[in-house]
Amino acid sequence: MFRAVGELFTTAGAQVWYGDSPAFGSTLGAAKKAELTGPAQEAGLELKEFQQGEEVFFAEGKQNKKFIIAKAVLDSDGVVSLPKLKTHGFEKIHRLHQEPVRLHTRSAQRRIPR
Repeated sequence: MFRAVGELFTTAGAQVWYGDSPAFGSTLGAAKKAELTGPAQEAGLELKEFQQGEEVFFAEGKQNKKFIIAKAVLDSDGVVSLPKLKTHGFEKIHRLHQEPVRLHTRSAQRRIPR
């Protein structure tokens, strides 16, 4: 899906790049782990680092009024956000529906004191 979406936009004449803001490690490391580097090369997509950011204020925010947004994102004309399936080391996905939610719920119930 990642490559196909990139190709749709590049075929339409857009300059397309991709990036990530991983909690741990580098953007390139996260792209390799998610197996995006191969499809990105096939579609001619450039990887952008999200290490430089700027503060953006949103006065109407209910919980947060200030955000740090990657400079590469702010410099772009638009953003297309694609989901990626995330898993955790303690979790095994047996089915692609509801099972991960049950695992998270059970785990959270054990940790929350009553």
